[in-house]
Amino acid sequence: MMSTIRVIAQYYENYSDSNIPYWKAKGGVDFHLPLDADTALYVSREDLVNAISKLLEEYGNEHSRYEYRDHEVKFSKPIVVEGLLSYLQEVA
Repeated sequence: MMSTIRVIAQYYENYSDSNIPYWKAKGGVDFHLPLDADTALYVSREDLVNAISKLLEEYGNEHSRYEYRDHEVKFSKPIVVEGLLSYLQEVA
């Protein structure tokens, strides 16, 4: 069975036009990483965080980078429920 590791990362952009980077935080980004459930259950948190951090580091480049903030293991797909707007309009 597969699980998904939902990673919350801080996104940075490099505003420098020289060889010295100037990184500016630009908000959060979610990554969804597939991983078999057995590994997700039995790997240590430290090993998982280290692996995720390395993956995010490699995903970035000289213009943008991502920094690990947190993660959660999801064993099912999210349930999508329509209709929130109508409830918000009732309250307003």
